Amino acid sequence: MWRSADGLTWHLSRTTGLPNRVYISGLWGAGGQYWLRGHLPDSEDPGILYRSTDGLAWQQSRSLGITIQSLSVVDGCSASMTGARDACPVFITGSKGVDGAIWRSADGGASWAKASVADATGWMGAQDAAPIEILGIVATSDGLLAYGNGLPNASDTGGYRQARFWRSADDGRTWTRVPNDAPLGELYVHDVTVAGNGDVVAVGDRVDETVAVALRSVDGGRTWSGAETGGDREHGGLAQVVVFRAGLIALGFANPAQVDTFPVREFVWSSDDGTSWLTGPPGDLEGGIVDDAVRFGDRIIATGRGWTTAATGTWEAPFAPAAWMLGP
Repeated sequence: MWRSADGLTWHLSRTTGLPNRVYISGLWGAGGQYWLRGHLPDSEDPGILYRSTDGLAWQQSRSLGITIQSLSVVDGCSASMTGARDACPVFITGSKGVDGAIWRSADGGASWAKASVADATGWMGAQDAAPIEILGIVATSDGLLAYGNGLPNASDTGGYRQARFWRSADDGRTWTRVPNDAPLGELYVHDVTVAGNGDVVAVGDRVDETVAVALRSVDGGRTWSGAETGGDREHGGLAQVVVFRAGLIALGFANPAQVDTFPVREFVWSSDDGTSWLTGPPGDLEGGIVDDAVRFGDRIIATGRGWTTAATGTWEAPFAPAAWMLGP
């Protein structure tokens, strides 16, 4: 793990409370704490969820168990909240077996209870499975919205996995599914955010191809409308979306050849309100893949992998952790 006070310079951290050999496969900030998913290298066990108030000293929060696939740790407070977040309920989202699942903690991760999530049953066949994966939660103007992907219905074993949404009006204790109305069937969702005006924006790929899709909701995720992206395979899909200044910034990865050689490019997309999107040249993101992006003051910090294209001509090696900054 590396730390930075400004997003410009990074220093390797000396941590305590973690095993000597631990593979970090998730790192989040929620409820006024840092959260880390760690397990042994080359192990299929999802491992342990750890928590820390400073990112240096860690303690166990809970075992994830072999059937639990955790995809995010988030809290139930608005992203625009500026005060202390330690009173916010904290959630683990993901899957248990093939079913979508949400766990809730009201005491900062000391104890957890499984929430009731309606219509989140995945499909398991003799040799195949189509799990429901709940990727995260955002706070809307009148409740919480969870998002993920799965088959349209548990009994529907054909077709493509597509976006699913759930709403909660009781601080995340119980969740009801948003009806699977158009255009939800067009989107394989990767990320969701709430814009400055309260609209909810969801981004991802078309269900049958890596082509950018964005949807917008003006009623907290109850109903959705399609946004204009103007993208194609050359521009790829959308992976992250962040509120930035008076608008929105999204990042997306394109590999038109669908092989492990160039051209592969990371694109920056922008939108004033989420109704239409434009993509710019890859610029400084050429030669890299962004795994996550967050707003940090008046900047966006993106982290991922970078490599030297002139030295190798491929993106397999040498590569290393990389960070990029958008802003002053």
